[in-house]
Amino acid sequence: EQLQQTFSTTSRVYGSLFLFLIVAFSFVMPELLTLATTPEFVEGYRLVPILCIGPLVQGWVLFAYDGIHLAGKTRMIPVILLTGMLVNLLLNALLIPPLGMTGAAIATALSMLLIGGWAHHVSARLYPVAYPVGHLMKVASAAAVVLIAFLLLDPEDVWLSRGLRLMLFTAFASALWFS
Repeated sequence: EQLQQTFSTTSRVYGSLFLFLIVAFSFVMPELLTLATTPEFVEGYRLVPILCIGPLVQGWVLFAYDGIHLAGKTRMIPVILLTGMLVNLLLNALLIPPLGMTGAAIATALSMLLIGGWAHHVSARLYPVAYPVGHLMKVASAAAVVLIAFLLLDPEDVWLSRGLRLMLFTAFASALWFS
């Protein structure tokens, strides 16, 4: 029971902190790309939130794999990963022609979400842990709202953009703090 509580608490901190960092990283990315690359690549900041889904889920999967390992059912892990890889290849074939690099980012995010969801489902059946899924979904939803608002409303003027990002980040951080 203590191990399960540790898994639950650790996953809550991990998920909340990682989502906080995704939002922060996404909001500073326009400036970072302006400093680090040429102007034609600066618009790549728009893909950063989607690209961050893969590492977020990969970290979450480590928690799910613990349950699978503790139950001694590690044979499921290659099946989960192979399925995710095949789905990723299929989605790349479907999404890259019409969407280019955005399609590749979406394909990777969706296949990683499949891997994470399936690993979590298998683990929950084999080694039940009360993961704070509801809390993490609320944090993820708040992160998605502020990131989508930024991407849809981002003004051309750099100072207005920075103001919008500061306002959205403050709102997100406040929501996270009070949750």
